[in-house]
Amino acid sequence: MRHPPSNPPNPNAPKPSFSVVIPCYNEVNTVKDLVTRVLEEDIVDEVIIVDDGSTDGTSEALAEIEADEDSRVRVLYHERNRGKGAALVTGFRETTGEVIVIQDADFEYDPREYGLLLRPIQEGVATVVYGSRFLGGPRKAMNFWNMVANKSLTLMTNILFN
Repeated sequence: MRHPPSNPPNPNAPKPSFSVVIPCYNEVNTVKDLVTRVLEEDIVDEVIIVDDGSTDGTSEALAEIEADEDSRVRVLYHERNRGKGAALVTGFRETTGEVIVIQDADFEYDPREYGLLLRPIQEGVATVVYGSRFLGGPRKAMNFWNMVANKSLTLMTNILFN
């Protein structure tokens, strides 16, 4: 998301509370680094991590994160894998923030861009903001069939929800 220089952020805009929900399944290689990077962002008030029945050591890594006792972090566990949607629902039910961002545990999105997502909400010009890997900036290479599926899903969502 890009804003023209003629539309600078309003420094007096109220700051809504900001929660990050991280659904994760078998993300032992990335989850600790991700949580560290998320917590480096000043706007983050709360981090809810939902382990969706991981079997690779993710649960143990999350226990280490919990042991750090950062009051902004809560870890929830599903006993078995129930899918990303169920992990998100669990996380959403536990958040207290006025603004919620979904952060995949594999760094699909960069936590340093949270401020860009929050700005239109803070300024009162949006109530919902969606990030896109396809608009602006450099792109990662994507498998052809993944791209087709992604664009098809986007088209169907746009048709259904205008």
